[in-house]
Amino acid sequence: MRLLATQSRSLLLAITLMTVACSDRVPPTAALVGAPASAILPGARRPMGVEVLFDAIANEVTSFAGAIIDPASEGRDMIVYVADPADSERAVASLRAHLPRQRRAPDRVAVRVVAHSYRTLSDWRDSLFARSAASLFSLDLDEANNRIRLGVRDEHGLAAVAKNARELGVPDVALQVVLAPTGELRTTLQDSVRPVKGGLEFTWTSGTACSVGINGEWSYSSSYRGFLTASHCSR
Repeated sequence: MRLLATQSRSLLLAITLMTVACSDRVPPTAALVGAPASAILPGARRPMGVEVLFDAIANEVTSFAGAIIDPASEGRDMIVYVADPADSERAVASLRAHLPRQRRAPDRVAVRVVAHSYRTLSDWRDSLFARSAASLFSLDLDEANNRIRLGVRDEHGLAAVAKNARELGVPDVALQVVLAPTGELRTTLQDSVRPVKGGLEFTWTSGTACSVGINGEWSYSSSYRGFLTASHCSR
């Protein structure tokens, strides 16, 4: 996608934003995710996102069972889950110690006791993925309900996952399996999309690719419309 002027003059607002934009060209990404889990998570599991944090805490507190932002607190409080109430204080301390510096520390942390630890659930999930990848559409850990959540494509997938769960000894209460609608690839981040939205790729005339951050308007002697991106994209 090439940058098009929206007024008589356009300006690429190039400032350093660590949280948006990257100059590396990547394969097309579906705007509507439709790939099976086997395509999304190939090979052995590597902790990503919040599970990097959870793995670090679980290494210190084995009964740690996950954490969420308390939905009733407008982001101010958190809930920590443990399988052993004796580990409550240690789990809270470990969470506070490992939270990224960029995140505001929670005002309060409540503790709730559940049946299964994060490590137990994630091991079951990974084993189910290894056995059932062809049938899966999505997979996740539902920390708030202390269970694994899997999406399958059809009734055959339901039966396959149920069989594998029984063989692995996964309790029924620790597993939720749902029929997920099959998605279809409709567009990619390299397509021309209007109005322009964050995350889309744009290219310079030189062929260098970067990604759109957010749209913006900048006024000095005149008014310019453009979008925010990383500073290295302006070079």
